[in-house]
Amino acid sequence: MCETGGRSLPPGFETFIQNIATNRVPDSTVEVTLKEGESRPLTAGEIALAKLVFKDSINYALVKIHRGGLFGQPTKTGIAMTPNGEIYMPNTENGYKPDFSTERERDKVWLIHELTHVWQYQLGYDVKFYAMDIKLRGGYDGAAPAYHYDLEGEDTGKVIEQFNMEQQGQLIAHYFDAVYLEGTKRKGHADSLKRLPKLRFTLSSFLENPKNPALLPTTTGKIHWQ
Repeated sequence: MCETGGRSLPPGFETFIQNIATNRVPDSTVEVTLKEGESRPLTAGEIALAKLVFKDSINYALVKIHRGGLFGQPTKTGIAMTPNGEIYMPNTENGYKPDFSTERERDKVWLIHELTHVWQYQLGYDVKFYAMDIKLRGGYDGAAPAYHYDLEGEDTGKVIEQFNMEQQGQLIAHYFDAVYLEGTKRKGHADSLKRLPKLRFTLSSFLENPKNPALLPTTTGKIHWQ
């Protein structure tokens, strides 16, 4: 997610951190050390993680992960940006990784959130335009309400296309966390497990056929964020 298209807060953000532990993907290593602004393709391990939820709905060969870039904005803000089908990670200790599939579980969840914006972009969604719309509405201000959803409250009964692009990223990342990551005692993973029955309902069409462009967001959220 990003202020100019698909942005996500760093793993420390309270609604985003997940605590999980798994190794259900093939060994995956990257030998190349990138400099600021350089990019790399997804690793085999990252693709394996992504396919658990996105299946073949993403052309993984087109996806690149950048170490910084975008005039230094990801590094300055500590926020990942995915405006054009490529992921720009902050060039910081808690940002860019040479292979997210071998990192902490919160980093794996972060990657899935960012790949949601790649999925949206490849299906034809104008991620950059709608992220700007969310920004103008205040969705990234303060506690970043654009990311929040409540399947027990105001969002009860909604399906995936009724959520904005950031909420979709959270929903899919939390489902991935609950189903495919073993977790620890940290709260983020426990919260994902608690939401799982409602996540399955909300994401049912996506889980059945993630290639369907009708699943793209039909909203950017409330006109005035609370």
